Amino acid sequence: MKKLINWIKQNKFAVTIFLTSCATRIPFLTRGELWYDEAFLGVLLKQTNDIFIKNILIEPYPALFTLLTRIFTQLVGVNDITLRILPLVFGILTPLLGYKLLQTLLKTNESAFISAMFFVINPFLIGYSVEARAYSLFGLLAVWATYAVFADKKVQKYIAIFLLLLSHYFAIFYTAVLLLYIYKTSKNKWWDFVVALQIILPTSILYIIATLGIPLKIFAQSYSWISSAGIFNLTNSLRIYFYGSKVKDLGTPPPLDYRFIPTNYLTILLVSLLVGVLYYLHKKGQFYSLKEKTLFYLYAVAPVFVVVIELLTGGSYYLDRYMLPSAIFFIAAFTITLNKLEDKKVLLLVLVIYATTLLNLKAPAYYTGMKNLSHKYKYTQNIFVFSNNIDYMTARYYFDESAQIYVYEPYTTKHIESVEFYVAHYTPLRYAEIEDTSKVFYVNPIDLVEQTKDAKYQQVDTVGWYKLYKKISE
Repeated sequence: MKKLINWIKQNKFAVTIFLTSCATRIPFLTRGELWYDEAFLGVLLKQTNDIFIKNILIEPYPALFTLLTRIFTQLVGVNDITLRILPLVFGILTPLLGYKLLQTLLKTNESAFISAMFFVINPFLIGYSVEARAYSLFGLLAVWATYAVFADKKVQKYIAIFLLLLSHYFAIFYTAVLLLYIYKTSKNKWWDFVVALQIILPTSILYIIATLGIPLKIFAQSYSWISSAGIFNLTNSLRIYFYGSKVKDLGTPPPLDYRFIPTNYLTILLVSLLVGVLYYLHKKGQFYSLKEKTLFYLYAVAPVFVVVIELLTGGSYYLDRYMLPSAIFFIAAFTITLNKLEDKKVLLLVLVIYATTLLNLKAPAYYTGMKNLSHKYKYTQNIFVFSNNIDYMTARYYFDESAQIYVYEPYTTKHIESVEFYVAHYTPLRYAEIEDTSKVFYVNPIDLVEQTKDAKYQQVDTVGWYKLYKKISE
């Protein structure tokens, strides 16, 4: 017991970061139902190995997170909590590794601790820590790789970079900056070049073979569901980095809503503080070390590069979650800058003010009711027809694979039935006529009811955000 107490005293900052990270994330683990992307993962993990592998091979993202979750859920089963446990663990570990990273840049553990608390309470990082997707793993590996590079961990840095590349195809941006740093600081440039090549080349070949070149063609594809805003994306991202986004919204998630003070004004104040301190440091003749400059490069490389590509191609590729590590590196660079002031209390004051302004945020509202809908009707003989593939996939997760669930195509007045899971998600589904509609419930979200006014349908039930209709016999 005495050894434990002494260990806690010696590692009080790390323990505090761990406990507060748990406190700011665990309560949100079961708050809100799974939505489309999470539900898709849940259904995928319930499939047989051959269907699972088919999906992995055509999925446009590296499969590290999916494979880890597959292994984990094979042991503990698939449900809302088990799907989100790994992202939660990654999200809790990120501030801890961020603390280790900041220790390599700051003079005292106290300064590194205060700076790391910005990661702990950051709504953007918290949001993706409790969602069954790969982004919290992406952020964790980016921080680990940067720490290992800055601390000059001979083998660890290449392992971290290798895993980082397997977490998301945008990892190539951050990897490029880290490799340039290694080359710049290496005492044996040839050895580091050979080792880096041995790590990067096989990974690139795996990308090409396993996903048919999708990462290499990614900028030749324009995602119609992503809003294209060009340079405006860079300023909007700063707001999201500080105050979070509606992570479960479709398309380009907007910033979280506020109660009193618009978060764009609060962001302007924080960025103005950063610019003012930078100007002050410049006048004082204080300059950044190579490590500190690299943090700024790590923040800027992906957002700026993607915006330039958007402007050149007219496409839409910019999503803040695709560049989640940039949020981490921006916050790190922000705190590093404040630490350069003579009065160290300024950083603590800014942290307190920032934490206070977070109380200004509104909890986001998402679609709810699918879980209750499945509980109410799961073991009936009814047929459920949904108006879009988003609700269809979520229903397929909360119901079971034997349930009769379809998607209604209003333009052809037919119903869509999937034969195999991978066909249902990635290619046009085949149509199936339903002859007996007496057992059919037509389910629509509340915001789509106005679009489905039809005298042949009558509302019979409401569950959460969903309304159920029956077709009236003619």
